[in-house]
Amino acid sequence: MTPLQFLLTTKGEIDQSNAVEFRPDSEKKSAFWVEGCRSASPAHGYIIASPGAFLLGGLQIISNSRTVEIYLNQNNNLQETYLTTCRGVPFQGNYKIVCVIPGGPRPIQQAHLKFVTNEPELIITSLRVTARIPESCAEPANRLPDRNPLPSSPSLPATPSTDHTSDWNTSIAGLAFLVRNTSEKHLQQIQSLHQQQQQAMEVCLWQPLVAQIASQASLLSQQNEQIQQQTHLLQQQQEQIQALTSQVQELTNLVQRVIDTSSSASSSSSPDQESERHTLQNARDVENK
Repeated sequence: MTPLQFLLTTKGEIDQSNAVEFRPDSEKKSAFWVEGCRSASPAHGYIIASPGAFLLGGLQIISNSRTVEIYLNQNNNLQETYLTTCRGVPFQGNYKIVCVIPGGPRPIQQAHLKFVTNEPELIITSLRVTARIPESCAEPANRLPDRNPLPSSPSLPATPSTDHTSDWNTSIAGLAFLVRNTSEKHLQQIQSLHQQQQQAMEVCLWQPLVAQIASQASLLSQQNEQIQQQTHLLQQQQEQIQALTSQVQELTNLVQRVIDTSSSASSSSSPDQESERHTLQNARDVENK
């Protein structure tokens, strides 16, 4: 199988010494992975197939660069064509960029990626390319004996039906890749919204309710203390009233005893006084005589 390579450099030209070969996906024939690439910023990345042309369908990049510009070289020369600018979304401390080639996969010689970042160093966590390298690039040599068997022509004129089938398969693979990534993104957004709603419900409902219950509990505790204090005061007042009642009763009994004593004394002294007056009157009569 023709190898697919990724070259990362800060120069305008391609530096073959910095080439990293993509790892084919074990499940998808049209997916290739490369992980853990670094270079000083600004950085330029080039995706090429070693012998010649390949069909590029889409890209998925996770790096610390939020924006990437894509240029295509469809012929074996230095002229490049601007394709599109893709911007990523925050993803686990980096940015995740998903790009589908507009108009479907197309045969190219190389893809030029220009990363735009203010970071001092470009860090690519993972780079996934949806691409197909035609296996039949070398077959036209059997049909055209005068041509070089190396598949250097970017137009790929031979076997148009195979190219159309390959284009359809690559388009379907790119579309499935886009749908899967979009569904994952939507699922993450739904989970994030669900967590935000739960937090908002806790803030809007539970916290005021807990604060209200705590306030009511404090108020009830204060009222209970006031009731206990009032009950204690009532008990003290009742004891004072009972003591005063006892004192009044004792005074009443004392006055009654004094009155009774005075009455008995006055009744016993009345006959003696009458006899004394009678004696004095007799003495006066004797003196007059």
